[in-house]
Amino acid sequence: MQQALRVVWNKLRNGVGSSGENSAGYINLLGEVLPWIVHACSQNADLSTELVHFLLKLQRQLQSGSGSSKRDSSRRVAAESTGKPQEQRQLLEQVLRDTYASLIEQI
Repeated sequence: MQQALRVVWNKLRNGVGSSGENSAGYINLLGEVLPWIVHACSQNADLSTELVHFLLKLQRQLQSGSGSSKRDSSRRVAAESTGKPQEQRQLLEQVLRDTYASLIEQI
């Protein structure tokens, strides 16, 4: 079981930073599997450490996305006019909040 969890975990970590069509699916997948990973982390300190690093990386990416350069901002404005990036950002923020709350509860 732990080996299977490691495989899934590595795939999730490698997916950080995905963009485009895959990002919505990636966020939904995170929302589904992170509760299981949090539960597994309650029994494995190494996984807990990795999870915290992973969540911090996601959070940094989320925050750095709002401080892009001017060149990127014109693309961002055009993309945000569709509303999808903003919805995905809010969904990822919710997944992060829920995961942090769950992790704290496990501790």
